[in-house]
Amino acid sequence: VFSLGIDVTVLVKAWQYSKSLEAIIGGASPNHCIDVNGLTPDEVLKLLKECVDGKHGGIADEVKVAVLSYQNTPANMCPYFVLVGLPQTLNQSNDFGEMVINSCNTAVLEDGNAAIINESTDGVSCEVEWNKKITLDYLDGKKNYISLPDTNHNVKNLRYQLIGGSSAATIGSFVF
Repeated sequence: VFSLGIDVTVLVKAWQYSKSLEAIIGGASPNHCIDVNGLTPDEVLKLLKECVDGKHGGIADEVKVAVLSYQNTPANMCPYFVLVGLPQTLNQSNDFGEMVINSCNTAVLEDGNAAIINESTDGVSCEVEWNKKITLDYLDGKKNYISLPDTNHNVKNLRYQLIGGSSAATIGSFVF
């Protein structure tokens, strides 16, 4: 039995050359790992300059990470497993979470002895429709797990709005 959590972590915004990967890394997906295998050092430097100049997409602001949380793990075994990550621009809308949960569902069906109990996200606007769909599918009996968005996300927004004073305080579509 496991839960799937999807959240983002802020990255250092920089394009860089990775000798071990033979790639330029630091961009938002799909340009997060540009193969430079076989290029001369001058060609790598030229490609790196093109990246900095924006010719190969935007730089990654954050990485969206999928973490599995297991129940009933054996002693001395970590109950968390980082499954996959996706470098992206700030609050980028994509189907990353849906792809991950679909992959987990496939693994559960093939295993026959595992179950997903819930998935959770930070609840930002780019995930609202996906969270809503999972919850409605659960209520309709189409899924056996539910979406649990982070209720603190709006609290964090409220805290900034109250301290920063740059906008009206809101929770969802309610202004107060």
